[in-house]
Amino acid sequence: MGCTDSKPAQPVKPKQQTKAPAHVVNKENNRTGVKAKTVNGGVKAGPVKPKKMPVEEEGDPAVSVASAWSDGGSVMSPTIATPRLLVPGRMVLYYHPMSQPCRSVLWYLNYSKRDCFPQIVDLIAGEHRSAKYLALRNAPQVPLLHDGDASTLTESSAILKYLTQTKEPSDATMVRYIAAPPTPESHALINQYIALHHSHVRKFTTEAFSLIFFSLPEARPAVTKQVQEAISPQLAVWDKTLQQHKFVVGDEMTICDFLFVPEVDQLHALGLVKDYPNLTAYIERMKEVEGYEKASEVFYETLKSMDMVR
Repeated sequence: MGCTDSKPAQPVKPKQQTKAPAHVVNKENNRTGVKAKTVNGGVKAGPVKPKKMPVEEEGDPAVSVASAWSDGGSVMSPTIATPRLLVPGRMVLYYHPMSQPCRSVLWYLNYSKRDCFPQIVDLIAGEHRSAKYLALRNAPQVPLLHDGDASTLTESSAILKYLTQTKEPSDATMVRYIAAPPTPESHALINQYIALHHSHVRKFTTEAFSLIFFSLPEARPAVTKQVQEAISPQLAVWDKTLQQHKFVVGDEMTICDFLFVPEVDQLHALGLVKDYPNLTAYIERMKEVEGYEKASEVFYETLKSMDMVR
C-alpha cells in the first residue's frame, strides 16, 4: 500500500493532555497532521471489560480459538503465566482485545482453526511488565505467541509468518505468507508492505483513531471533522490501490490483509472512510472472512458503549 507525502491541514491546537492506555502508541512526528500526544478536550476512556470464562484446569485438552468462543463469550482470561499454560506442545496467545496487532493474530488463528489458548494480558494494570510475563520472553508487549517448547514470538507480522509456515491447516483455510505462485516479485511486494505496516500504516491509523477515541463527547464532532480533513490524502491513496487490486498486494489474500484490516477498520467504524468506495468495499468484504467478527467483538462492543460506531 502506498504512502503520501501530502501535508494535510493542521488542526487547532488542543488544550488538554491525557494519557493514552498501554495499547495506544503516541508519537509527535505523525502523518495525520495532528499531535497525537494531546487531545482537544480529551478525557481518558477505557475499553469494555471483557467477559471472563471459567479457567481451564491443568491437563485438560487444548482449546482452539473457535471453541473458546463457542458459548458466546468474548475472550478467555485466566491468571497470567500459570504453569498449566506452559505444558509441552501447548500454544498460547497472550493479547489484549483492543490491540489491533492482537486482533490480526486472533483473526488468523480463528480463521485457520488452530489449537490455541487465548489469554488476556491486562495492559492497564501492567501485567505485561510482571516478572511472570517477562519470563516468557523479555519483551513487555503484546501479542506474544508461546508455541509450547517450539518458539516464543512477538510482533504480529512475525507471528503470522510463523503460523503460515508451521503446522499448516488444511488447504481450504490456508492463507499464504506470499501470493501463489511464489515469485521473487510476490516475496518483495509482501515484504514491502510489512516494512511499511508498523512505520506508516499502523502509526497513521492509531494516531487518527486515538484523537477521536479520547475526545470528550461534546468535542468529538469537531475533532472528527478535523481528523477527516487531515487523513483524506492517505485514504485517497489506499482507495486508488484497492481500485487496482482486490487485496492489499494483489488479487490474492495474504497475511498483509490480516495486518491491514484491523488497522483501517478503526477508521471505518468511526465513519471516516465512507467517501472512499473501493476502500469501503474492501473492508466490508474482509469483515466477512471467517474469524473477523469474533476477533473484533470486544473492540466493537467498546465503541458501541461510547456511541462511536457510525
